Amino acid sequence: MQYEGEECSRNVFYTGAAPNQQAIPAVEYLMSKDGGAKKTLRLLGTDYVYPRTTNKILRAFS
Repeated sequence: MQYEGEECSRNVFYTGAAPNQQAIPAVEYLMSKDGGAKKTLRLLGTDYVYPRTTNKILRAFS
C-alpha cells in the first residue's frame, strides 16, 4: 500500500514513500538546468487522497 499522507496511526505500518519524498525531488529536477529548467508544470491525478495530497504539497512547495 502506498502511503497517501495526512494520516497517522500507531496501528499501521507505512512502507511506501510519502508524496514529499517522491514529488518534490522530481519537481526540483524538472525545474533545474539538468531537467530542462521547466517554468510551469501541470499537476494531474485522479480524485482520491494521494493525488490531492501531492498537489497540495507541490502547490505549497512552489
